[in-house]
This record gives sequence, structure tokens and C-alpha cells, in this order.
Amino acid sequence: MKKQSLLSILSVGMVLALGIAIVGCGSSTCDKPAMPLDEVTGTAQTNDSTLQVFVASSGKITANGLPVDLTMLDSALGKLKNVHGKVFYSRENLQADPPAESMKIMDLVVKYELPVKFYIDKAFTKTADVK
Repeated sequence: MKKQSLLSILSVGMVLALGIAIVGCGSSTCDKPAMPLDEVTGTAQTNDSTLQVFVASSGKITANGLPVDLTMLDSALGKLKNVHGKVFYSRENLQADPPAESMKIMDLVVKYELPVKFYIDKAFTKTADVK
């Protein structure tokens, strides 16, 4: 997959912001399983340091498979920063424009200066080629 595929995940402006604000994960450091998300508080627990964020075409967000809103995700990402964690990100329908929630999520990732690794599937098994 080429850079054009990454552009289908994010807009050009967000790609530039991510390039400036974050250093992406290397494949050897991003392959741990995701950490659980506390369903009640929406906070990331610290027994691992990866949060898998998926955005459906409808804009619905899941973190480690659990439905969350942007406020819950903001809290989880803040805690993730404290444990030097990383984000795995994917969204549905890569050929279409991303839902507004995708950009808001990337704004949060940039806010907390978290490394991010992009995937092209909901199972987080196929990485996007960002070279």
C-alpha cells in the first residue's frame, strides 16, 4: 500500500500535523496486545500500553472493542500518555472520506503526543504502509 492509501485514512493536513507532532511506532515496538478500557470510567488501565481505536463509517468509535465517546477517549488517551503508551488506529471504508470523528480522534492523539500506528482492518492485523 502506498502513501495514497494513508491519505485515504486521513486528510493531507492531518498527515502533516501527525508527521510534525508525533513519531510513529516501529513495528517491533507496536505489536503488543491492546490494553483493556474500563467500561464505567472510560479510562485506560495501565497493565499494557496500547489502545486500539476503530472508527465506523457512521462515526461510532470503539476502543479495544468497547464503544466510547470522545470524552471517554480523551480521558483514556491522557492516561495512556502517562504510561508512555501508543495508539493503533483504523477506520471503516478507507476509500471514502473519513467521518468527522476521525479527525477529532487524531486531534486528541496529537494533543497527547502519542505515537500512532495505522491499520487497514478492524482486527488490527494489517498495517498501513506509510513509507
